[in-house]
Amino acid sequence: MKNRSIKHFRDTLIIICISQIIFLLICAWSLYLSLLGIDNFLGYHTVHTNSVSISLLLVSSSLAVAMIYLCHEFFKMSLLENKLAVAKISNETNENTLKILRSHRHDFLNHMQVIIGYLQLNRTQNAIDYILNLNTELNNVLPVNGLGMSEVAVVLMIKQEEAAKYGIKSKYCLNADISNKISSIDMVRIISNLIDNAIYELKKSRYNKQTEKFIEVSFDCSNEKIIVQVRNYPGAVVDKSIFKYGYTTKGSDGSGIGLHTVKKLVEEKYQGAIEVTSSTENGTTFSLTI
Repeated sequence: MKNRSIKHFRDTLIIICISQIIFLLICAWSLYLSLLGIDNFLGYHTVHTNSVSISLLLVSSSLAVAMIYLCHEFFKMSLLENKLAVAKISNETNENTLKILRSHRHDFLNHMQVIIGYLQLNRTQNAIDYILNLNTELNNVLPVNGLGMSEVAVVLMIKQEEAAKYGIKSKYCLNADISNKISSIDMVRIISNLIDNAIYELKKSRYNKQTEKFIEVSFDCSNEKIIVQVRNYPGAVVDKSIFKYGYTTKGSDGSGIGLHTVKKLVEEKYQGAIEVTSSTENGTTFSLTI
């Protein structure tokens, strides 16, 4: 009930402000015409300065107060929108983590059944070999311990599974603890956009099924700065205007916002640098330093 009353008051105030602005514009034009010596315009008498100055002062003052209040309200709404965005990313991360855990649980039970089957058949060496091979495979899946940011680790795991659906291999080299260098929300946005861009490029039908397709992601530290690289191979030559707002090569599938957002975050919020290099021989590489 309270929120509804506040909303009604805010809407009424906006209408009043618009009415006051229109009134001010009419008065301003009328005064301007009066200064030009035009006493009559379209059948209406122009207003002289002495008769309207007090009205203008009162209206301007009330409009200023109303605008200050509305700016305060919009600022509160902006903060709330920020909190909702953070909560949304957090919820998505938690949901994706649960999906991954369920998937691994299912795989684990299947592996256990195979091992138990070998043991029941007294094929001990087969069971040992299976366990060793499984251990090697799991160690190569995703070395995320060095990142120090579980949200990004989860995103990398999700993107790895998504890429695998299109026959794309993922190679990760994570040699940096980024926990104290950048907001987890910002890094999730950056790395998600870059990997999504790479997956979109590699899943195009122009690449033969026999062509090896992979995405390399590396995190390193140098002189207390984070160096992140996302490379896809193969890759086409990229236009440098790819970072411009609204620019997209995806047609109706793209918005032209993702890479622009990445560039804005890196350069404006963290005073970093981002560049893209591409060739048909080496693929496409996005490199950023924060």
